[in-house]
Amino acid sequence: MRSPTPQSMHRRPSRGHWVNRRLDELDPETDYAEMIRLIADYKLNAFVFDLLYAFSFHYITLPATGSRAIVGTGKAEQRPQTRFLDTADALLQWMLLGPDHPSTRESVQRIQRMHEGIARTYPDSFNQEEDFVYTYAVFALATTWVREMVGASAAPRNELIAFHHFWRDISDQLHSTAGPATTFPVTVDDMIVLAEQIESRDYAPTPDGRLVSDAMIDQFNARYFPGRLQPLGRAMVLAFVSDRVQRRQQVRPANPALVGIVRTAFRALFFFQDRIFVPPRMPLSEILNSREWERERKHWRTQERSRSNQRVTHRRQLSAPA
Repeated sequence: MRSPTPQSMHRRPSRGHWVNRRLDELDPETDYAEMIRLIADYKLNAFVFDLLYAFSFHYITLPATGSRAIVGTGKAEQRPQTRFLDTADALLQWMLLGPDHPSTRESVQRIQRMHEGIARTYPDSFNQEEDFVYTYAVFALATTWVREMVGASAAPRNELIAFHHFWRDISDQLHSTAGPATTFPVTVDDMIVLAEQIESRDYAPTPDGRLVSDAMIDQFNARYFPGRLQPLGRAMVLAFVSDRVQRRQQVRPANPALVGIVRTAFRALFFFQDRIFVPPRMPLSEILNSREWERERKHWRTQERSRSNQRVTHRRQLSAPA
């Protein structure tokens, strides 16, 4: 994917809704935590986050070591909704509370310990600083890439700076087994260059890449595009994965016509969103604390736990002596 040039990312004139006005007023150099909180609370929802999650992991696992650990642990295939919910609970909490909040630090430390535990089995998946830095670059640039791929106007540069600073602070806490990152890009422009360099490398395809792709798309489809709608769900995810990343991951391609429809729809969505911002009915922070969200989490976790128990029982029956 061609990363946006610094000149293509401009700061838009102040827009009417108080959220946009507030974002334009804040200084991304010092107020980035508040900016990320506003973006998460009023511009994100579960569907958008799930879409970002599904296509971002196609990029994050470009280095084979990343997909190897995901496939090896089996969680993405056997408990995909639980994995997504765990990721959403963590990342959205960080964005809403800020990187220095005690709850964020506790959550990050818990994931760091989990990574260190998995690293005992898959050391190469967690000992490369560049892999972690690239992951943060993908998270920071994801919405910018979406806009670029659909032909929408560029994201405001002040918001991109805020994302850069947010993930820079997280990288000090969540890092490779070698220790905190020492090569995190100094500026947004440096981060764009790094992401472009890594994506353009000639990585050899691996079977794990396709397994990760299918797992991410299947998870997204199970929540939003089940049954006969699955081709549309696949197109919605792959509409935001570059051709060269799809080739590297040996992705099963989506219907080109559906991909075109998805990109046209998102271009129209951004056109109206940039001009007439309609705030959500309920801020994301309230949704995550709602009974509806808790019921949804319980539904998926219970369903996957039951399936896991059934698999264990089946394996025991097969291995039992006749």
